[in-house]
Amino acid sequence: MWRVVDRVNVLVQIVDGRNPLFFYSQDLVAYAKELGKTRFLVVVNKSDLIEEKIRTKWNTYFIDQKIDHVFFTAK
Repeated sequence: MWRVVDRVNVLVQIVDGRNPLFFYSQDLVAYAKELGKTRFLVVVNKSDLIEEKIRTKWNTYFIDQKIDHVFFTAK
């Protein structure tokens, strides 16, 4: 996987909206930032399964951590 990260321009990490930090790899983010050329995006999946209030708190958290993110649901 690390060789693939070296070759891409955008790295997308998909995490479960019910517990995003459990699936979030800080090592992967650190490695992508170390390369300097890779953009990083977190897709918070299953966002329809969490309350709007909690979704707002996660949004604030990701903004405070300067992590580009989007909320996604297939619903």
